[in-house]
Amino acid sequence: MTYSVSCETPGAGLAFAAIMMIDVVVTLCFVAWASIFAQQDLLTFIAEQPVLIDRATRSLEGGAGVVFLAVAVFEFL
Repeated sequence: MTYSVSCETPGAGLAFAAIMMIDVVVTLCFVAWASIFAQQDLLTFIAEQPVLIDRATRSLEGGAGVVFLAVAVFEFL
């Protein structure tokens, strides 16, 4: 928007802002739609695969711990 105003074409900036807002609305609508229609399937999958879910969550927590540790070491060096 600032660039388009500096080039004396505010219409381009306004059009870009409008398109970005429409994109956000479409994305949020898709996420809402997907969460409504996929909720039962996801709950069924989680109920049927407790060991897989446990391993996945432990792996994610371990990976996050490694990343935090790496950032801390990098900051101290």
